Amino acid sequence: MTRSAGTTTALPAVPMSVLLPLLLLGLLVGSVTGCDDGADGPEPDRGAIRTGLAAAVARAEPAPGDADEGTCFANTLMGQTTPEQLRDAGVLDASYHMVERLPKLPEELAEVWAAAQLRCTDFVGLSAQAQAKLSHGGVDPEAYADCLHAALTDDQLRAALVDTLTGDWDGADLDRFTSAQGTCASRSHR
Repeated sequence: MTRSAGTTTALPAVPMSVLLPLLLLGLLVGSVTGCDDGADGPEPDRGAIRTGLAAAVARAEPAPGDADEGTCFANTLMGQTTPEQLRDAGVLDASYHMVERLPKLPEELAEVWAAAQLRCTDFVGLSAQAQAKLSHGGVDPEAYADCLHAALTDDQLRAALVDTLTGDWDGADLDRFTSAQGTCASRSHR
């Protein structure tokens, strides 16, 4: 029965033998069409995510081997994280596309990111090339890289990179790294 404006109307009785198949059909159609499947949006395109991550560590002026380094980084990071973790950290937008500018990363993701970057790229070599370019060739990149390798352990390099990724610009590890950069740039002048 239903009530409307003070009146009562009896609904026709529907036999259970008719109602049950209709309910099952509704459930079946809902599950086949994806209705109410609990999904939170588009399915991540892992290939596109890998391409975006590889580009995130690419240099402005690509060098031989950069594509391999980028692929290594993307595969390593994707092997240790999920698209949802990257989205939740702001690396990917709601549609699972790379953002144009990386946000400050949570500590846990920054640790994984730094480990992947150091595993797959020559971080000290990149720093040496940057110093040589900034000094317009005044810094010998090989001497600079040798100095930086002598000044900092792999753990200290990783920690400095984590400070950068988390936005801890006053971090002791980042301070140690920038101090070593300055010392090594001075010692490596041609």
